[in-house]
Amino acid sequence: MENITIHVWHTGKVCVPPALPFGGDNCSMIRASGLFGKKKNRL
Repeated sequence: MENITIHVWHTGKVCVPPALPFGGDNCSMIRASGLFGKKKNRL
């Protein structure tokens, strides 16, 4: 079996709504998208 190498390059910043990384199983797609959330509340 061959080895797999994964490289992670950080090339910028991303602002996401809090429900996306911390929403868990109870988070809906609309809430995770952040369409109706305020921009100042993004992480």
